[in-house]
Amino acid sequence: MCAIRRYNDGAGRCAQAKQWGWTGGRWPKRSPEFLLHVLKNAESNAERKGSDVDYLVIEHIQVNKAAKMRAERTELTAG
Repeated sequence: MCAIRRYNDGAGRCAQAKQWGWTGGRWPKRSPEFLLHVLKNAESNAERKGSDVDYLVIEHIQVNKAAKMRAERTELTAG
């Protein structure tokens, strides 16, 4: 559950958000898809190496904020 506090035009209210004192919230879609893709990739890598997939353990997961993109600046010259 992710709170929607800014840029919330068109976002409906969510009953589960009351647990944390929020009025609006959504369930994320893209980030779990990326995580599932990474987990499936790890599983297929283990199968390829010949390891037993049932005994795989996730020891550490770290998610970092994406780098901010810089806008190109074009200089305007009066000719």
